[in-house]
Amino acid sequence: MATRTQAHGLTADINRKIAANYDVEREIVARDWITQLTGEELQGPPGMDNFHLALKDGVILCKLVNVLQPGSVKKINTNKMVFKQRENISMFLTACSDIGVASHSSFQTVDLFEKQNMVQVLSTLFILSSAVSIK
Repeated sequence: MATRTQAHGLTADINRKIAANYDVEREIVARDWITQLTGEELQGPPGMDNFHLALKDGVILCKLVNVLQPGSVKKINTNKMVFKQRENISMFLTACSDIGVASHSSFQTVDLFEKQNMVQVLSTLFILSSAVSIK
């Protein structure tokens, strides 16, 4: 698999600004919520890199939406193949939409999988928690 080169110029500036807005306290709240609902402990101490690694394959996210709306994800892929992991994330996002999270409020698969916008990933989780608490 090819690896991406490090961002330069405007892209690097945007990535730094996004990372600067990452709130570890919000991550801790999201981690606790996920663990409480799924019984799955997210690996590693709080921090953007560990949060990314814990969610990157989409397995925990699929388990989460299946708790919130049983049967949302029929088959969770545990295969380590990239396209299967991305498929898990996509199924999570579809389930979020079905639950009531507006598509413009959701992160994109690449935001999580390639750690491009973990701030948006956190935001989506908070919006999801609000959507299910309203129902």
